[in-house]
Amino acid sequence: MLNNCKPSTNDKMTGKHENSSWIIDTVTSNHMTGNWSILRDLRCISECPVCLPNDSQTVATKVGTTRLDDKMSLKDVLSVPGLTCNLLSVSQLIDDSDCIAPFSKHGYVLQDRTSKMLIGAGERRDGLYFFEGNSCVRAFKVDKVGSLDLRH
Repeated sequence: MLNNCKPSTNDKMTGKHENSSWIIDTVTSNHMTGNWSILRDLRCISECPVCLPNDSQTVATKVGTTRLDDKMSLKDVLSVPGLTCNLLSVSQLIDDSDCIAPFSKHGYVLQDRTSKMLIGAGERRDGLYFFEGNSCVRAFKVDKVGSLDLRH
C-alpha cells in the first residue's frame, strides 16, 4: 500500500509531525495509525500486510474507530505497528463519507458530494497534505466593487 511512496516522501513520514496530525494519503487503501491508544472499539481482524514508508513490512491485526475533530470520526482505522504517523485514506474517506476532495498546490477541501457543505479542509506543508478540520477555512469580504458589475 505504501510501497509506491517516493523516497523524498518517505523521509517526511518519520514521526516528526505531531502525533495527532493526520496526513491525507491518496495511495493507502485504509486509514492507518501507529498510535493504537487513539483508537476505541478495537477489534481483531485477519492479518493485513502493510508496507511501511521505509520499505519494511508489518502486519495489522486490529482495527478501531477514532475522532478526527468534534464533527468527524473515522471507522475501520488499521492499527499498524511501526507506523510513526497517522494516514487518512482518501479512497476510504470518499467511500465512507460520500464526499468530494479537490486538491490544489496550496491545500484541499472535503465537501459533501450533494450539498457541497464543507466537511474539512487543510493545507499542504513540506509536500504533504494535513487534515485540519473545517476551522481553518477563511472567508474574505469585499467592501467595494470597482467599476465592474458584480454578477452571479
